[in-house]
Amino acid sequence: LSSLEELSLHQEELEEISPVLGRVARRIKILYLQNNIISRMANLHHLKCLEYLNLALNNISRIEGLQSCEALRKLDLTVNFIDFDQLEASVDHLQALPQLRELYLMGNTVSAWPDLKLYVVGRLPHLSHFDGEEVTRSTLIQAQQRLPELEAHLRARARDVAERKRAEPPPTPAVGPEVDDEEEGGLHADGEELTEHTPEARTLMYRELAEQKREKEERQKENLPRERDYEREQSEAVMRAREKEAGCGAGEAERPRQCNEGKWEFRFVDDERPGELHLAVAVQRHLDSSLIDVEVHPWWISMVIKSKTLRLHLPYEVRSDLAKASRSRTTGELVVRMPLQEPEANATSVRVRARRDAEPPAPAAAAAAPVRDAQRQRVRERQPSLMEQAMAAAGAPLGG
Repeated sequence: LSSLEELSLHQEELEEISPVLGRVARRIKILYLQNNIISRMANLHHLKCLEYLNLALNNISRIEGLQSCEALRKLDLTVNFIDFDQLEASVDHLQALPQLRELYLMGNTVSAWPDLKLYVVGRLPHLSHFDGEEVTRSTLIQAQQRLPELEAHLRARARDVAERKRAEPPPTPAVGPEVDDEEEGGLHADGEELTEHTPEARTLMYRELAEQKREKEERQKENLPRERDYEREQSEAVMRAREKEAGCGAGEAERPRQCNEGKWEFRFVDDERPGELHLAVAVQRHLDSSLIDVEVHPWWISMVIKSKTLRLHLPYEVRSDLAKASRSRTTGELVVRMPLQEPEANATSVRVRARRDAEPPAPAAAAAAPVRDAQRQRVRERQPSLMEQAMAAAGAPLGG
């Protein structure tokens, strides 16, 4: 942030300029703070490189806090609350900024004064543009000629405004009159409610908008997919599976039902080693082993893999207390090795596999020889085609 030169914080419902800004981003040249509810121009004294400050659509009533912004060239205070009683002090403050070239005050209370441009240009002759209009030489000459008259007029208006404000009751942060809108003229022609244009009303309105925005964000956050707690889900799935299997026996009718919730590919291997049954399950290579729970029973096996249950009946009775499980480091495959209760139960399968593995494969040339001989015999004994037979019956020479 120390090298940041442009920052946009518009429409953030800000009520003040944080002092953190000047401490962490002192090299800012362009600062957008429009469309907030900032009431004071404060905490800007560290921004000596600031060239453009946009504070349009805020609650500013007086220009201040810019005495250290020596490089400021453009200041936008469109639609704020600068009144006649604060205009002279505000312009006095801007006289200390010789680099200022553009100033925007349209939409403020004081902008109703027809001679506002002449007064400001007369006090700030270094301006090149006011409210987006170029300051011509003739305008500057007229402003300097009328400046004493305009200053006297402004001071008189300022006294009137100050007395009126002292006589008025303190403003209340209300968005509209509580009396009947039709009687007070509080409705537009299209039926919409009028909103009082005061700093307090804008503050209340923006706070309501901020609350609506926060509620909307919370609703959107609730609709987002929640971050899953896989370990908790696994623990709960294991607990459910074990509760369901509790009380199941070894009898065929007493065993729990088989299931494969995760659609895992698996295979039984009973012909690899005598007296041992293997169960291989194709598990993803990168699946954390903490998400795998295996429980072996004499006649069935139960696994919970990533909260999905795989439960299978075994073809042989096994010694569950000696079963071991391991995973392949290359493929991630899970293999459960289960010693048989009767070591000779799979002896036949082992002998069949051993005999099959011992038989030498037939040579490729010997296997291909009968095929070649049959092809040669068919060529020698080739029968005439239907076209050849037809041409021979017609007496036409073959191949002519």
